[in-house]
Amino acid sequence: MRDDVPYLFGFVASAERDLFRQLTAVSGIGNQLAMSLLDTLDLAELVQAIVTGNSRLLSQAPGVGEKTAERISLELRTKLAEWRSQIHLDDTPTTGVTPALREDVEMTLLALGYSVDETIQAIAAIAIDPEVCESSDSEVWIKFAVAWLSRNT
Repeated sequence: MRDDVPYLFGFVASAERDLFRQLTAVSGIGNQLAMSLLDTLDLAELVQAIVTGNSRLLSQAPGVGEKTAERISLELRTKLAEWRSQIHLDDTPTTGVTPALREDVEMTLLALGYSVDETIQAIAAIAIDPEVCESSDSEVWIKFAVAWLSRNT
């Protein structure tokens, strides 16, 4: 209720509703900003970005700036790490991908014009390649991701 006007929000799963409630509990995050985050990233991507502190990915949502993204991550990082394991929310397979490496690859692909979804799919797809997993060089990951995106988009 706001100004005696009811607002209804619908969610596909109870996990989305729970995340919405956690997001709106953060200082300065209202209903519209929380919905913007949920609309921009899918549930697993959003939780992963918050837990790893990937503020650049979070700031892809309309209305979310760098400082707001950092505040969301700071306030929810621990809670969502525990919550994610409780609801058995699987991470994207990222063996060999450190948060810093993942952020480098994501930001480079986004700068090249790929969408957030394409970026996440590419990283997940190449993360199972043994040649890529053994490398900690972001250039190798980017090269393989661009090649995968060229074949699959």
